[in-house]
Amino acid sequence: MVGLIVLAAFGCGRDQPTRVAVNGGPPRGRAVDDESGFAPIRLADCATFPPEASASWSSGQPGMFVTTGSPRGYLYTRRKYGDFTLRLEFRFERPETVREEAELSRRNTGILVYVPDEHGIWPRSPEVQGRHDEMASIKSNAADLPVIVIEDDEAARQLARRPVGQWNALEILSEGGALTTYLNRVKIAETLPCPVKAGRIGFQAEGDVVHFRNVRIRVDE
Repeated sequence: MVGLIVLAAFGCGRDQPTRVAVNGGPPRGRAVDDESGFAPIRLADCATFPPEASASWSSGQPGMFVTTGSPRGYLYTRRKYGDFTLRLEFRFERPETVREEAELSRRNTGILVYVPDEHGIWPRSPEVQGRHDEMASIKSNAADLPVIVIEDDEAARQLARRPVGQWNALEILSEGGALTTYLNRVKIAETLPCPVKAGRIGFQAEGDVVHFRNVRIRVDE
């Protein structure tokens, strides 16, 4: 960890053999190889906003779905979650015609957390960034919803993140409105508790083809 970072973030937007934690020692209450209690999130468990965007999402099996990226919107769980652990892998398609790394780094998606009943582009909720150059950072999608980030380790992100076209594993812990993210088992970001502490989980379509797999969740309440 380079230092303690405190900021209010607003925006829209290899594998380690053992647990890794910034500041040394294993993360409290987290066993990365423990899959007990996890259940897949299926496409059938979700709806889309806007509703007409449903055609841009498809699924091959439980815990796996793909978006074409257009129209912009998100897939969201019908169920609301408070304290949970969400695990998934995702990757962007790497177009053969794109060679510039700067352009590839702008490939974009995100995981919306605590999505409210009032939908919009984008909803008033925190977001865990899937955008390649900001992967696993935590932001807010609304100016009136502060998300206080107490840690965001760019050096860890650079080391943990895999190139566009490869699978990246993301883990999100929600505890009493506080969020912690891990990228390929490396801790990246952490927040103080948010004003909202429960809601739906959303998967963004932001113009790029994104594959999600092994999407599963454990309710920790």
